[in-house]
Amino acid sequence: MNRHHARSISSTTSASTSKALRLSLVAAFVACAATTANAQSIRAWGKNNDGTGQCNIPAALGPTTSVAGGLYHSLGIKADGTVLGWGLNANGQCNVPAGLTGVTALAGGSYHSMALKANGGVVCWGAGTTTTNLINGGLGEEYGQSIVPLAAQSGMAAISGGARHSLALSAAGRVVAWGSNANGQLNAPATVFSAIAAGGAHNLAISASDHTVAAWGSNTQGQSTVPAGLGTVLAVAAGSAHSAALKSDHTIVVWGNNTFRQREVPADVVNAIGVAAGYAHTVALLADGTVKAWGNNVYGQCNVPADLTHACGISAGGYHTMAVIAPNPTVTLVSTTPTTCDGANGAIDISTTNALSVAWTGPGGFTSASTDLSGVSAGTYHVVVTGLGATTAELDVTVAATPDTTNPVITYYTASLSAAASGTTCSATVPNFTSSVVATDNCAVASITQSPAAGSSVAGLGAHPIMITVSDGRNVATVTANLDVTGEVLTYYKDFDCDMYGNSAEPVQSCSLPMGYARDGGDCDDHNFFANPGEDEKCN
Repeated sequence: MNRHHARSISSTTSASTSKALRLSLVAAFVACAATTANAQSIRAWGKNNDGTGQCNIPAALGPTTSVAGGLYHSLGIKADGTVLGWGLNANGQCNVPAGLTGVTALAGGSYHSMALKANGGVVCWGAGTTTTNLINGGLGEEYGQSIVPLAAQSGMAAISGGARHSLALSAAGRVVAWGSNANGQLNAPATVFSAIAAGGAHNLAISASDHTVAAWGSNTQGQSTVPAGLGTVLAVAAGSAHSAALKSDHTIVVWGNNTFRQREVPADVVNAIGVAAGYAHTVALLADGTVKAWGNNVYGQCNVPADLTHACGISAGGYHTMAVIAPNPTVTLVSTTPTTCDGANGAIDISTTNALSVAWTGPGGFTSASTDLSGVSAGTYHVVVTGLGATTAELDVTVAATPDTTNPVITYYTASLSAAASGTTCSATVPNFTSSVVATDNCAVASITQSPAAGSSVAGLGAHPIMITVSDGRNVATVTANLDVTGEVLTYYKDFDCDMYGNSAEPVQSCSLPMGYARDGGDCDDHNFFANPGEDEKCN
């Protein structure tokens, strides 16, 4: 199988076949995140009577990150990076080499096993530790398929096991092949590839440049005749004598042998994200976590368990099928940031695992599909995380509001202004003190007011306090300025006949000349318009 990067949808396919007697196929595994933090459980079905039973998942395996199927055996990576094998062990294919650790991917051939280490080295065991049958021919499984060449002992990025040959793909995209070459299966094109799959005696690979498929080796059933117009491909899988490709539109195309209708893709195989091929059956992983299988079903290898709803990886052995089951999604609160100043400036940081989607609801009809939230108001928010198979996890998170107890700071204001008094009350209009105020606040200044208000009146000469108030909506700061009303109180006399001389008997005190009054109070007959017309009426 291929080694995948996190969240890759390219498949890992290993297939095996035999030129004589028993042909075989190995498996494909796709899509599960290969991290011990997300280790999964395994489901297996189909043929189960070889050795310890290739579908009897050992308890010692525990949660795993990857599995692979051989012809009659199975392999799994333990959470600590070591490997466990079970099923038929006639050729030592389940005898994992001592000290093998740091494994990131597995592949199974007919009777041999392969492991890819984190350092890019390939390790093989089981059949093919000698080349007896390469040299002498005859029946047997010793074709050197477990003798790893120097070129594959470092720098590899993917592996796949055929019936009696092995494939590895370097980080640079070059294929390294060893073992039986009876059908030219070791004669890889000198092309840069991004994925590989080994079948019984043929191989498939995806071009790194245009994502088309190349095939070489046995073509007795048309398995190496790539369909015209196949187009862009995401993943490939190879069976004993059939081939499968996952296209970029997430449909699957199968060609080659069709004895068991393994080429006839069911109509309900839609939105596929992974593909695997058994000896004569084909398996698809769909985006909703369901698994579909078709083709040879003599051992029930196509009878997907009805309750299998959230798979994240698949692998097809010769006559059995395995699925890696994703754990239910989880959601954990990492932190919240309270709001300040009654603003929409809070935040929520959560951590999720095995999540396909995130849905938030909150105050005032708030909704979001983002994992983390920022710029939110205070209140309680509810998140639903959905994983494969519509499994969910939920969490309520409250964003607190930080009380604002900090007063504004007034850094400048006009401390004193003056205004001229007028009228009998010696009143003056209050000027605008707020226009010159400079103030700061840890939130924001909401208002600046003064009392008495600008444009209102104050009566009386002398100093009048003006209270200036700066508010942020919660806290206030105040200073007192001064309005100096200036002027002089004088006596004025009623001037009824408007001759600028008033009646001394009708005086008034005022800070300005009232209308109808005169400063001089010497009019002897102020109320008679007709006395001495044209002459002043000032008393002599």
